[in-house]
Amino acid sequence: MRLYTLAFLLISARLFSQQQIVSATTQFIVDKKYEEANHYLDSILKKDKKNVDALMMKGNVILNRDLENSPSLTLLTKEDESIFNNKLEYIEHPVKVVSDTTLSQVESLWLQCLKTDSTRLDILKGLCTLYGMALEKEKLEAEIKKLVQQEKDVDGGQAYRTAEYARKFKERGKFEEAMELYHFIAQLYPHLAGIRCDIASEYFYHGDIKMALQWLDSAFAQKDIDETTYLNGAFIYSTVGYFDNAQKALDQYSKKFDRKMNQFYNGLHQFADATKGWPEVLNYFSEMVDSNAYYTEVKLAKTLLQLKDSFSVQDYAALIRTDIPDYYKVLIHQRAVKQFRHSCEPFLQYGVFESFIKNYPAALQFFEEGEHCNMDSSQLAYWQLNYGFALYRSGQYKSSLLMFQPLLHAGNKFMAQAAEYFTAKILLELKQNDLAKTYLENISKSDTETKYVTLANYLLKE
Repeated sequence: MRLYTLAFLLISARLFSQQQIVSATTQFIVDKKYEEANHYLDSILKKDKKNVDALMMKGNVILNRDLENSPSLTLLTKEDESIFNNKLEYIEHPVKVVSDTTLSQVESLWLQCLKTDSTRLDILKGLCTLYGMALEKEKLEAEIKKLVQQEKDVDGGQAYRTAEYARKFKERGKFEEAMELYHFIAQLYPHLAGIRCDIASEYFYHGDIKMALQWLDSAFAQKDIDETTYLNGAFIYSTVGYFDNAQKALDQYSKKFDRKMNQFYNGLHQFADATKGWPEVLNYFSEMVDSNAYYTEVKLAKTLLQLKDSFSVQDYAALIRTDIPDYYKVLIHQRAVKQFRHSCEPFLQYGVFESFIKNYPAALQFFEEGEHCNMDSSQLAYWQLNYGFALYRSGQYKSSLLMFQPLLHAGNKFMAQAAEYFTAKILLELKQNDLAKTYLENISKSDTETKYVTLANYLLKE
């Protein structure tokens, strides 16, 4: 079982007595001997009722005992429901929310500590973590302000560490509140490109492409841009199809940090456009750089150079199934849909790619091309599953049902259970609860246990 700890993890003790109190109490908590911990701390407080370390650890005992005994917050997330894997990341790693009673008790102790010694940044950080786990956004914002004012940002990483408090809201299913906290942090660091790029990344992985691009543009509008922001920003631009923006970011990055990434990307972009000179660009890049420093790029460049005289649909299909990063793979999809206009495979695979990154409007455009394709049975089922999923995510429920219907008895059990599960979800949205329950119960009785069995049982308990 996961151990939930807070401020004592942040302690940097200055005296042996502090180390002793923290160490001894921490061991009691690890051993789940909460009464012994309280007895030990009370013995210290009898002699010194304002002992900050004893009071602080008293709060940790209350907090950990509460989290040990409180139920987990089980979230049903889009990530868990995804058709792209059989994992249940959020359901298998549940989180807990601090109760109001525990919040009040721990908060009272730690505020008392800070009245005695306002310099204790470890306790201030502990309060921030407490408010994050209790979903107290306004209180968290107030403490973050104090923390930023009191703590010296000696390594330039303060903003990113502060963002961890916002992530506690996201972990507990409060994405919008988490992003409001992110925006609040960005206001505290108005010229920090990196935090704006991190916000863009959060929106990107959530599937809000429009907001991701807005924050990326904001990041690149700053004067001082760090290496990570250049790369992460360029890769997001590339993944969502803003290739010129990606090239510009890599041009600036390569010039500022003396790199060659822009040359590789330029060659790959030319490959995507089938520009005549792309082999020369990639060959020059491969020969002039250290293959260890640019391992992924050199490997892909050499693979493409082997196909310079003949790039077939079969080559494309094999290539996109390798471990090429998405921000490069998208350009290979681009080449294929232009070159193989009369083949189903590029439109199908590009649609799957766009659906995977949650860009469902773009995915639907590619899947619609499949309606005019002559697909074999395996291609057809794969198309129906992915098309139906993108329609479902876009709120086009009736059209989605038409795609899932032929898959309900598919030989592939993962595919069949996915179709049943999303059919049930759509029926619940359409207020046809009894029929939805029939589908869910059918999944729950299956001998083939994909993640949809767990998801179905979760919905049946609601």
